Amino acid sequence: MASIETISRRLGRDLFGRDGYLLVTPSSYTATTIVSTADLVSTALNNDYYRGRYSMRRDAATAADRVRKITSSTASSGTLTVERSQADTVITGEDVEIWRYLDPDADLLQVITVALRRAK
Repeated sequence: MASIETISRRLGRDLFGRDGYLLVTPSSYTATTIVSTADLVSTALNNDYYRGRYSMRRDAATAADRVRKITSSTASSGTLTVERSQADTVITGEDVEIWRYLDPDADLLQVITVALRRAK
């Protein structure tokens, strides 16, 4: 059986598409920023395109560092700024999920539960 992490990534990708879900590989990380030059640098997007979305780090060292609301973004550098500092700033081999429509920790399980009930 697939794990909740696998299901939620598929849900994000399949239901929300690129505009609602994005998996990025950070090139650098600080307590308040995520930078991905490979995935987030864009001349087509406005600055603050990602503001109000959520970043999710499934592999964060502590649960307290898993989800952060994005407060600003800079398209030219691929930088996202998050609302609260994170204690765990080690990113080796870690991907970050960007969610638009919901807080993945607070809302995702509820969405999956409702969908399963409706599918019966």
